Amino acid sequence: MIEALPSIANLVEVSQRVEELRKSPRMQYRFQQEIAPICGGQLPRKCDFYRVSCVDISCGGLCFVTADKPDFESLVVALGPQKMPMYVVAKVTNVAPISAVNGEFFRVGCQFTERVYL
Repeated sequence: MIEALPSIANLVEVSQRVEELRKSPRMQYRFQQEIAPICGGQLPRKCDFYRVSCVDISCGGLCFVTADKPDFESLVVALGPQKMPMYVVAKVTNVAPISAVNGEFFRVGCQFTERVYL
């Protein structure tokens, strides 16, 4: 299911090619974070999370790259250190296919909607 994620150099190139859609300034955020889809309106369990490579972040949202096209509209993002993450719900606002040296991926833009506690 999870393939090798694109390198940071590839993510920089991708972020430069995508039109600016956010209202708040975005900052490069070259870290891996964990996400989990919200299915049937139910918050995910901690075991449902998987790692993605982030591209950038703003106070209003996050952009990440994944090998699989998202089949969900909302997700929970675990931000910060693995031992003490902050969980936020995000709505998928855009999905764009991208090509990288090591394969085909999807760039996913999300808007934060609320903080949750798991």
